[in-house]
Amino acid sequence: MTAVVVGAQVAQPDDPAVRPEFATRILDLPGVSGLEIAFGSRTWRDHDAEWLPQALIEGSRNTVSLMGITMERASSGFGFASVDEVCRLEAMQTAREARDFIERLHDKGSGTVAILLQTAPTIDPSRVRDATNALTRSVNELISWNWSGASIVIEHCDARHVGLPFLKGYLPLDEELRVVEDHGSAALGVAINWGRSAIEGRDATTPIAHAELAAASGALRGLMVSGVGNRDGPYGPAWTDSHPPARPTSARPLGEPTSALELAAIPEFLSAAGPNPLSFVGVKVAQRDLRTSIEDRVGIISAIVESLVPDRFVPRRRV
Repeated sequence: MTAVVVGAQVAQPDDPAVRPEFATRILDLPGVSGLEIAFGSRTWRDHDAEWLPQALIEGSRNTVSLMGITMERASSGFGFASVDEVCRLEAMQTAREARDFIERLHDKGSGTVAILLQTAPTIDPSRVRDATNALTRSVNELISWNWSGASIVIEHCDARHVGLPFLKGYLPLDEELRVVEDHGSAALGVAINWGRSAIEGRDATTPIAHAELAAASGALRGLMVSGVGNRDGPYGPAWTDSHPPARPTSARPLGEPTSALELAAIPEFLSAAGPNPLSFVGVKVAQRDLRTSIEDRVGIISAIVESLVPDRFVPRRRV
């Protein structure tokens, strides 16, 4: 069955001293299986690596994402789809470190259902074929490693298309799917992040189209519900990857009015997976107001967790 994970790092309090309490509250939400762990990111290096592994309870089922460190280093050419071999190998070294971390979690009783990779760096449309070949080389090696039960999942981010605006400009989804299909391993797949696909299409229909395309190929392994603003607001300019919460409703007044994500639209996004078994579904929304209480931060996330499909829930074992 499918694990339910929360990317709590983007909503956690600014004060590191109260983050363990926040993480515990998130893990106590009904149906939540574990966390998305931002391995190697600045926040991870500065604070979270010290306390977060201890906060995970036995039997938790988590994901480990390399998005943070990829975003920090992608401007230098770092990435699994880099046409610069030195930069590609730097990404592979980061993956080795993540693999070792996942093994340590496994040995302590906390599982990892997926390692999330991104097809950085920004790719010129004229070099897409070269970048796809570089990604293939990376995947061929990664799939040979022991991941302690975790699947290798390519998290799609907005692609660069000729004449269209882009934010990250990584590989197009059809190229990522081609790499997965060519390899043919059940331990390899893709994930669709609602906000990041909405950025690519500049509308709320693209995430569903991307999920349906990935599901039809048989490669879909995960769905992540993350917001994006469709107009400028407190979370920055429109169509930036800042993870605003869903729009508020009368029943759920905590939210962000400039968000393109609506709570009522989440079931349609999840249903795009069809009968495909998913490794995980998840929630990743931020909270920018430093005055927001832990209670309200948890409430914002809980509103989306409750919108996920109940029969996919896999609760972690309590001790």
